[in-house]
Amino acid sequence: MPASVTPSGNVTPSIQTSCTAPLHGTYLVYVNYYGNGNSGSDMTVAQVTIITDEGTPNEKSETVRAPMRKPGELTLVKRFVIP
Repeated sequence: MPASVTPSGNVTPSIQTSCTAPLHGTYLVYVNYYGNGNSGSDMTVAQVTIITDEGTPNEKSETVRAPMRKPGELTLVKRFVIP
């Protein structure tokens, strides 16, 4: 899985997908928190960016942030429909 490094040095996994004709239907975007093994007070926050109609005049980008509180937590961060 590709990863990027933030200016503070944190490694963030990223998954990038693209297709020329997405399937119509309802999409649910979940994040799964595995825990960071750290008992400190820093909160882990998932950040998901969803781009639709990329490269067209109708392109839309939306970034959603969700706090991840406990290991094993599965969180629905976005639901959207491709008509």
